[in-house]
Amino acid sequence: MIPYLPIKSIEIFGAKIFMHDFFWNFGFAVGMIFTATEFIKNIRTNNKVLKLLLLFLTLYPMFILGTRFLYNLGPWSSHPWYYAFNLSANSGHAFFGGYYFGIIALYTASKILGINPLKVLDYFSIGLALTMFFGRIGCFFHGCCYGKITSPGIFTLDYVNEGISRYATQNISSIYNLGIFAFLYWYKPRKKFDGELALLFIIIYSIFRFFVEFIRYDEFYYLGLSFMQYVAIANIIIGSLIYYKSIENFE
Repeated sequence: MIPYLPIKSIEIFGAKIFMHDFFWNFGFAVGMIFTATEFIKNIRTNNKVLKLLLLFLTLYPMFILGTRFLYNLGPWSSHPWYYAFNLSANSGHAFFGGYYFGIIALYTASKILGINPLKVLDYFSIGLALTMFFGRIGCFFHGCCYGKITSPGIFTLDYVNEGISRYATQNISSIYNLGIFAFLYWYKPRKKFDGELALLFIIIYSIFRFFVEFIRYDEFYYLGLSFMQYVAIANIIIGSLIYYKSIENFE
């Protein structure tokens, strides 16, 4: 059990820094630096730096838009889906939406630029696991994405101001994303086909997310499962079918 009090923002030289945004943006930067390094080392194409810049300029806004879009489709949102385009308001974020929009954006931009899109998605997926590792640290500081109330234990946070304990879902999520990064990085030279790392990422992440949702707080359930668990199930089924067909074609 860890004594816990959210730190939503800090001031440095008079400037207020919001911890949630800082860690998510820092994580995105670290993840994309990793992606850029792998891209430059392994992708054969002309004007690498320019094409890489164009890919990131396409990716970032689409990723953010996707997180807002899916959030506003969820049962917890009181806003219509198009509220995601209201950039002046904080409409919340849902990771899977950013992942879908990011994958589509990278795949399309890579095809237009004449780059193997599956290789790009592989490197992006490894970097994305790093992004999620840091991003969930931001959730920890902010106090969002918290767990259900439980008895004090090893994997719980003791909310000082509330006198309750909750599952430390932010910390658990951060650790398993670091584990996914380590596994994909180790597996990278062993991959059997382009796109395999991207498929492994979404399958493994969705499996972990499905189980973490059982201890993560949510107000909305249907047949005992949360909205994100149904999204995770769809990812696991579709991703596994594509993986199976890809392995068949490889062999």
